[in-house]
Amino acid sequence: MKKLRIVLFLVVLFVAGKSSYAQDDTRNVWTGGKPKKIVVDGDITVVKNERTINFEISTKGFKIGAKEQRDTLYEATRVKEFNKSKEGSGDKWLNEWNETKRTFKPAFVEGFNSVVSKKGINEVKDDINSMYTFLIRPKQMMEFMGSIYFIVDMDVVLTKDRNTIIATVTFPLLANTKKSKQFKTKFANDYYTAGWYLGKYFKDKVYK
Repeated sequence: MKKLRIVLFLVVLFVAGKSSYAQDDTRNVWTGGKPKKIVVDGDITVVKNERTINFEISTKGFKIGAKEQRDTLYEATRVKEFNKSKEGSGDKWLNEWNETKRTFKPAFVEGFNSVVSKKGINEVKDDINSMYTFLIRPKQMMEFMGSIYFIVDMDVVLTKDRNTIIATVTFPLLANTKKSKQFKTKFANDYYTAGWYLGKYFKDKVYK
C-alpha cells in the first residue's frame, strides 16, 4: 500500500509539472516565444542503450501556411490556386510536395545522428520493430522572409502500446538553420534541424 501511494504521488507530480509547463508554452511562428531550448518531461534516458528506434511523424492537427490551414486543406488550396494560374501546375506541385514530405523522417534521423555520432555513438537506425517509438508531432509550419518556421513536439512511446508515453519533448521554435547533406529543401532542413536539436540534447544529457 505504501509503495502504491508513492507511485500515485509521483504520477500526480509529473502531471502537475506538465500542466504547469503547458501554461508556459508560448511558441508562435510570428513572435517566437518560449521555450528557448529543448524541454523534456519524463524519463527519456530509458532509450539510452537502444541502437534502433522507430521514428514516425504524425500530422494530426498540423497547421501550415500564413492562414494556418490544416495540412490537407492547405494542399487542396495550393493545388486549386496553381491550377487556376496554369492548368496542370497544381498537380505538378502536389507531386513535388509529396516527394518532399517523404524526406522529412530521414532528414530528422540524419540530423539526430549528425550530433550523437560525434559522441562516439553508432548511428541510431530507424526500425519499426524497435521497443521505443519517437512520435514526432509537427504543430505548425510557415514560410516567411525566405525561412521556414517550425513548431514541433515529440512523444517517446512504447511501439507496442502507443498510449504509454515515456517522455514528451518540447522543441524551441525552429527555422531551417541546419543543413542536411542528403536533402536540399528548406522544409527537409527544418526536420533536420529538429533532429539536430534532439541529438544535441542526447549528446549532452543522455549519452553523457
